[in-house]
Amino acid sequence: MDPEALHRRGLLNSIDRAFAEMIHRIQGENAPWVALAAGLVSRAAADGNVCLDLESIVDDGIPVPDGNGSLFLDISLERWRRLLNASTAVGNTNEKNPLI
Repeated sequence: MDPEALHRRGLLNSIDRAFAEMIHRIQGENAPWVALAAGLVSRAAADGNVCLDLESIVDDGIPVPDGNGSLFLDISLERWRRLLNASTAVGNTNEKNPLI
């Protein structure tokens, strides 16, 4: 599921989608799961959260705005974490990457 598709479904707003697209461009590789995580991080921040609970998203899905269930993703938590850890857009607290 790419950020544009989530934007069309109302799960990401325009800023979330733009942040996801920027992350996708700067990492220089084709990693849609990293871009999706970036969009969801942006959404979480707008909702007042300081982090994104990947496990909850994998287990419970992404809540649909109208309250009509959740959108489930076709990825395991382990695979998503591996993709994020391998991404040039993701770093630790001692690095200057856009995602920590």
